[in-house]
Amino acid sequence: MKWKLTPANLEIFKFAIYVSFPIGIMLYVGSDTHRRLNITNFWPDPARLNYPPKDPVEIKAEIERMRQARLAKRERLEEKARMLGYDPSAEAQAQASESSETQQD
Repeated sequence: MKWKLTPANLEIFKFAIYVSFPIGIMLYVGSDTHRRLNITNFWPDPARLNYPPKDPVEIKAEIERMRQARLAKRERLEEKARMLGYDPSAEAQAQASESSETQQD
């Protein structure tokens, strides 16, 4: 018996392709994905994560640490500005005098 490609057989063939293609894709993607799609060191090391403080004492200590870091940075930048010959207090006074002059007019 010779096989002919009749419209009915064509529809059956198309249906088989429509059904098997997604199943084949799912099998390809779903099988052994750890070996093919593994990204080494994707998740960070738990020892290096930052955990926010939850205890009120720890919160106050963290706020104080942040305040000290901010003050140290400010002092470092002011020292660097002085070394470069920039005086921020003189500029602040000049801006204050300019604003007072504009308010008087």
